[in-house]
Amino acid sequence: MRRFDSGRGRLRGDHVRPLALGGADTDWNVQVLCRGCHRLKDETELGAGWFAAKRQRPRSSALRRKEWLSRKYSG
Repeated sequence: MRRFDSGRGRLRGDHVRPLALGGADTDWNVQVLCRGCHRLKDETELGAGWFAAKRQRPRSSALRRKEWLSRKYSG
């Protein structure tokens, strides 16, 4: 898959071989894809269930703190 911009949205960095499958986090393992192509590639390689599991993962402590501060100072 080498469609760099299908015109369907913002561009995203993508690991050619996903980190979850043992890919390296190097410049040589990165390509730029539009959001739709990136998601299609991930679903093809990792499976649609991977996204559902990702959404169920607990949020990071930094994100929880940011949300807490936002509620505290919102008014």
